[in-house]
Amino acid sequence: MTTISSKKEIKTILFDIFGSSGIEESALSRRIESEILLQKVKFPLLEFVGRELYSHIPDRKQIVFTNRIIRLGHLGGNVIVAMILQCRLEEHFEQSLRKAVEVLDRQLRNSARKNRYGIIVFSSATDPYLQFEKERGITRELLKIILKYKFPVHILTKSDLILRDLGLLSEIEKEAILPGDLKECLNRKSFLTFSFSVPDDSVAKIFEPGATPPSLRLAALKETLKNGFFSGVSLMPLPPRISDIGENLEFMFQTFKDIGIRYILPASLTLFGGNDPSDSKSLVFKAIEKHYPHLIPKDRKFFSKGYRMPVSYQNALRNKTNELCARYELQKGILAYD
Repeated sequence: MTTISSKKEIKTILFDIFGSSGIEESALSRRIESEILLQKVKFPLLEFVGRELYSHIPDRKQIVFTNRIIRLGHLGGNVIVAMILQCRLEEHFEQSLRKAVEVLDRQLRNSARKNRYGIIVFSSATDPYLQFEKERGITRELLKIILKYKFPVHILTKSDLILRDLGLLSEIEKEAILPGDLKECLNRKSFLTFSFSVPDDSVAKIFEPGATPPSLRLAALKETLKNGFFSGVSLMPLPPRISDIGENLEFMFQTFKDIGIRYILPASLTLFGGNDPSDSKSLVFKAIEKHYPHLIPKDRKFFSKGYRMPVSYQNALRNKTNELCARYELQKGILAYD
């Protein structure tokens, strides 16, 4: 079990079903402060699904682990991937996901018996509503297990397929049990976060080929708000000098304000790898070189010394998004933070 310390000690369990397995180097650990309940929160992370599912994947020697996060080729339709576990055998990984229902039922049953409740998170670097979910219904089965044991849930997605499961999510909102230390600061039990990286459908085709277009994503977000859900936006990762320019940020913040989102989580781009053609850095640079060749020299310089944008850029983006949050009266974070 890994603990992320901060000023305020709120202890809960976060389960990342499809993304990280709850270890220090995971995307969830690195992004927890900007993605879930954010700064001033202490999280013990319970590792359970990742390793157990991995044990069911045949021919594991052909699977490459990079930062222990799952990326299924283009199944998620997104070339902007912050952290990657590359699965060369997509069909085997899909089979392993079927074990998730069995694994989750066992883990939640044991946790519920011990009165250990926490927010179950779908998901960090991939999506709980991948292309095969419409036919296979794996996420839906997992939500039924979550409802069965009355756990709260946080879903991060780019897909409008989430609308299929609003009935289940509504039941979770009614029945779930919050951990005692979160009852004072949260009065909701289901959190629906829609991810946006680019402002319009045409740009999305470049960076998110195969993903649900932002326009349909926005319509789905509006529908969840109309149905009373606590829904917001993960505005990340923002491609530098494409999505983060003033007019695009203004447009997105104004749009989100108009539909009444409950919170927003902005963050800059992170890129890993670069030596393999399927690494996130290689994929993003290939897309930029094809469609925005004038940006490539500076972008390569930005990421020449690491996977993050320079600190000066991160600070400037933070200041700008703070300003926009204040102007449009949008809460930054599920729990407000600076």
